[in-house]
Amino acid sequence: MAHFFNPNEFPAGYKFIVQIFSTTYIHHEADRRSIEAPGHGYPAHDEPIHQVEQIALKDEKELQEELQRLYTKDKNRKDILVLEINRVVPVGVSVQVDF
Repeated sequence: MAHFFNPNEFPAGYKFIVQIFSTTYIHHEADRRSIEAPGHGYPAHDEPIHQVEQIALKDEKELQEELQRLYTKDKNRKDILVLEINRVVPVGVSVQVDF
């Protein structure tokens, strides 16, 4: 099992990815103008922060063990996605200038 946060960290030879989605919120207080004159300024609001934890797994046995661990506390979770990796395709960008 390996956690990774960007494509460059994806370990070679792993067959499955478990993604765990979550959302947290940062609360922003209203500014003085919106408090003193409603409809003006910036009102209080919550800003959502979406996150995806990614776990790479080598085989079906590791996948089963990880899913067992994740679902032990809550059998009705809806925040997990499992992906099977057939191959990793490198992506590159090139620039061409024609005069």
